[in-house]
Amino acid sequence: ALREGRTFNEYILPKKPISKKAEEVTGIRMNGLKMYHHNKEVSPVPIKTGLTNFLNFLNFNKSGACVVIGHNIISYDVPVLVNAFRNCCLVNVFLENVQGICDTLPVFKATNPGLTSYSQVNFYNQVIGESYQAHDSLQDAMALKRLLVHLNPDVNTKLCHTYTLESAIKRIEYSEMGTNLMSTLVPLVDSKSISKGIAHKIAFSGLSFIHIKLAFQRNGRQGVEDVLTEDFQDKARVTRSRKILDSLCDFLERFCASEV
Repeated sequence: ALREGRTFNEYILPKKPISKKAEEVTGIRMNGLKMYHHNKEVSPVPIKTGLTNFLNFLNFNKSGACVVIGHNIISYDVPVLVNAFRNCCLVNVFLENVQGICDTLPVFKATNPGLTSYSQVNFYNQVIGESYQAHDSLQDAMALKRLLVHLNPDVNTKLCHTYTLESAIKRIEYSEMGTNLMSTLVPLVDSKSISKGIAHKIAFSGLSFIHIKLAFQRNGRQGVEDVLTEDFQDKARVTRSRKILDSLCDFLERFCASEV
């Protein structure tokens, strides 16, 4: 990370062996308890120490909560960071130090439309006309800062793609909830009673297999229909398709009969 002329670069002790592919991409490898980056020994720290040091870096001058800027940060970096802060019981401190998250991927798409690739490496090469040492975190941060200075996107464009950390965490929790509920619907998908797409809609509406099964046991097909067609912002919660509802209920009939 970079902030007001200061840099932050920390190596973290891995809990699992580093894969050969990750070694090739990052240049980081372990030899016993020693860590090397491109064959130069570095000093890794435990994850909680690294996160605490990062929080201190963010708030080094007691300036209050800041905005963290990153490329594709909403989809990749934020979930990784939030999970790490959660595991170390530091997520509340993270919230105290970070007010917002700005994702430069959609910012650059808005300022430079029509390009075939917006990966930071390719975008840097197209805009700056140079390459840099990619997959080195500090080099990535320095390259991103140079892109922002060079392009100087207007405030409104940046604000359109800036989110509160709290909303980003809620998005992660929503995704986790949907993924967990999706796993309960595997029998329905495997039996081809519903498609993966419909299973996704069911799960991300907050329903699990148990919910649908209970609706069927209480009020048969009508119970399932009531749950899946419930009005939500003038749309069905999941679907009003008779074909899908019939297929789902046929499965539930067979499933409930097998339990008796």
